[in-house]
Amino acid sequence: MSALYMGTTQAIAGVTVTIEEVGNDVVMTGAGTLDLTLWMYYLQGAGNTVIEASNGITLGSPADMDIYYQPIGLTGASNLGPLDSPQYPDATSGDFLGLWWEADFLFAPLGYESGAELTGSAHYEDESFQSIGLTEGVYTWMWDTTTGTDFFTVHVVPAPGVLALLGIAGMFGARRRRMR
Repeated sequence: MSALYMGTTQAIAGVTVTIEEVGNDVVMTGAGTLDLTLWMYYLQGAGNTVIEASNGITLGSPADMDIYYQPIGLTGASNLGPLDSPQYPDATSGDFLGLWWEADFLFAPLGYESGAELTGSAHYEDESFQSIGLTEGVYTWMWDTTTGTDFFTVHVVPAPGVLALLGIAGMFGARRRRMR
């Protein structure tokens, strides 16, 4: 016997951005979808890709964009680190998107429709987390706090090789303690 569910479901819309140190560079990649239902259209503008750790980030290729304002505000971190000055990448690709948490602004490609997949990246040559002013961690901003389904998350993480080395060192340390 089967039952028919006749309710509404809340779509999960979110963007996840990962920022890593790779060799002597910092690489930022992001993907996801946005639900613009709870945002107010603000204006159209020209975007520039930037990390400003205390205010916001954008990624992807600089392009014309739509800017949205969150009238109820965002909940989440106040910054990604201590540096206020903008840091511009050496290379970009993909869709232009971003979040400026200091002013409750969301940036989306011109004419973006809710639910469409977004991907973007930015590459900062000869930079480090320290030079850009980033602090390692996971930072999440939400605007639909009733359902928790709309979010923008930034992971500032060490390079995969660093994590692997830390894991191997931990295994050897654990083995050495057991042998004693």
